[in-house]
Amino acid sequence: SSIVMARLFLVLCCSCYLSTATARPWNTTVNLLDPTRKSLLHPKGRAITAIVCGTDDSATSLPLYIFAHGFDCFAPDYEWICSTPGLVGAIVVSSDFIPFVPDTKDLALDQAYLSMALPALAQNQSSPLYARLSGRAVLGGHSMGGGTSVLAADPSFATGNISAVALLAP
Repeated sequence: SSIVMARLFLVLCCSCYLSTATARPWNTTVNLLDPTRKSLLHPKGRAITAIVCGTDDSATSLPLYIFAHGFDCFAPDYEWICSTPGLVGAIVVSSDFIPFVPDTKDLALDQAYLSMALPALAQNQSSPLYARLSGRAVLGGHSMGGGTSVLAADPSFATGNISAVALLAP
């Protein structure tokens, strides 16, 4: 199935960043506001919700993996990435889109924004990401999210801090 293939692919991609088997996974929800994207529906800017998860081993800085959902799927549908054996060391961010209408442009801009905003947040000592990010951001996604990852990685479309793209059934 595609989920088994996704797990295998992510294990292979992230194997050099794995932490010890004794590390405990953590999971938190982060709500961010992109003030540069104001509209009639978002007068203060676009709200972005991300599920951020990783390992308790904060001695190891890891790349940020920004994972975008497929059409008719939501961030919680991909929380299996957080608990997959061998992937505990990866920090995974999955953004939801609001309103619940497919909007590949906004989802791509969300991903690009997260590639800059989350590393900045990781500089704050009170952040759950503090000292956990290596400074590298990898974009990934399933189906529609794979397409938005390619769009977000295009510097002529969006400004981001992106080191690589790893897609699942784009």
